[in-house]
Amino acid sequence: MLAALGAWLGSLVLPIIVLVAAIIGILAAVVMKVAKSQPIAFGPSLAIAGWVVFIAYDKSDCWCELVVAPVRVCIVTIWIGLTGGIGSGKSQAAAEFSFLGVPVLDADAVSRELTGENGKALPFDTEMFW
Repeated sequence: MLAALGAWLGSLVLPIIVLVAAIIGILAAVVMKVAKSQPIAFGPSLAIAGWVVFIAYDKSDCWCELVVAPVRVCIVTIWIGLTGGIGSGKSQAAAEFSFLGVPVLDADAVSRELTGENGKALPFDTEMFW
């Protein structure tokens, strides 16, 4: 079932489907007052989650779309923010992502470019803070 949903909606959406399926399963167990020792089938929750994600899925956010009749594959843009304290490895993680071909935006570099000598934001900074 999960493989079919991955082929249908794209592999990048699978973690969301599993999360939604887990939430649906928990809600179903609570509503049905299932005993803790009683197993719950995950397939129905997975199927419902697949439909929920398919309906809620924003297909306009595709950055690469492949159409292989009759299947449409959409690769969704996922934004990941790297956060952490000084020396926690953010730059190393960004370098690894870049090495793997993932586009990386370094907000520190953009800030230095905008506020550095002859930067576009410098006149606004000077006007506001000086």
